[in-house]
Amino acid sequence: MFKNSYTQAVSVSTNIKIVKVCDHALILRGLLLGLSLILISPFVQAESISVIVSSQSKLTSAKQKDIRNMFLGKVSKIDGVALEPVAQARNRAITVLFNQGVLHKTNDKMRAYWSRMMFSGKASPPPELEDGQAAKLHVAKNEAAISYIKKSLLDDTVRSILDVEILAE
Repeated sequence: MFKNSYTQAVSVSTNIKIVKVCDHALILRGLLLGLSLILISPFVQAESISVIVSSQSKLTSAKQKDIRNMFLGKVSKIDGVALEPVAQARNRAITVLFNQGVLHKTNDKMRAYWSRMMFSGKASPPPELEDGQAAKLHVAKNEAAISYIKKSLLDDTVRSILDVEILAE
C-alpha cells in the first residue's frame, strides 16, 4: 500500500511539474507575441479617410453600405440625394485603402468588377482625379459630387459624411 501511495504522489508531482512547464511555455509564447506586436506596430498604422460632399449638399451623413453601393455603381442616390462619385487615381495609396476598407475589393478585383459592369452595360467606373486636393476641389465646386480624401485635408469647403479608419501597412 505504501508503494502505491508513493507512485501516486510521484505521478501527481510529475503532473504538476508538467503543468508548470506548460504554464511557462504559455507565458513565454505570450511574451514573444507581445514583443512581436510592439516591434511590428510602428509599421502598421491607421489611415483616416473621409467620404466628402460639397458643403452645400443636403446630405449630412451616410452609412458605409450606402457609400459602397454608390462607388460600385449600384445606386445613384443616398437618402434621396442624387450624387456622382469621383475616385482618385487607381495607383494612389488612398484609393487602394478605400477600395479594400470601404468597398471590400482589391485593385485587381475592382478592375475585374468594372470590366464586367461595362461589358454588360450596367455601369461605368467613376471618373478618376489625380489626388486628394483635386478631388476636394471638384467636390467643393459640384454640389452633386461625392469623393474620398485623407481626413487631414478636410476644410470648410467640403463636408465629411463618413469617416473610416483603415489599417495601413
